[in-house]
Amino acid sequence: MPAQAANLPQKTVALPNDQLIKDAEDYLGSLKTISADFMQLSSSGAISGGKFYMQRPKKFRWEYDNRNPILIISTGNQLVYYDKK
Repeated sequence: MPAQAANLPQKTVALPNDQLIKDAEDYLGSLKTISADFMQLSSSGAISGGKFYMQRPKKFRWEYDNRNPILIISTGNQLVYYDKK
């Protein structure tokens, strides 16, 4: 069962200064491609994961692992949802 927000430990975090935010925005804005592993927790507590790929402009691919064999692709003009089952 997922933890309730009220039960989570509280932590105070200092906000970054304006230059740090601008530097982060500039870096993220300069990226043309990126890929990452991901884990996803549903509201029922089920866990899925896989690999995410993005290519600017407007292209991405979500490829779930074998626990949930789904592939979602955007070509910029179309969105494809493919269930490998």
